Amino acid sequence: MTKQQLAMQYFPQSATKTAVRHLMRWITSCPQLADELRAAGYRPRNRSFTWRQVELIHRHLGIPTRPEKVQSPFLGARVTQSDIE
Repeated sequence: MTKQQLAMQYFPQSATKTAVRHLMRWITSCPQLADELRAAGYRPRNRSFTWRQVELIHRHLGIPTRPEKVQSPFLGARVTQSDIE
């Protein structure tokens, strides 16, 4: 799965580049996830994630479900798309 495809699942109302930046910010804000992704072969210049890497992201960040509301794993409250852009 490309970074863009996954990012747009988490941030469907954002422009593609913005969605990727948000997703990568979430990933780097979670040191355990970043470490596990590196161990699974991820490198920052990769343009896609393997199925294993996607599973790791889903485990740490949750599976994107409701596009109108996004639950940041680093915030205690639900936020809307406009709150994060």
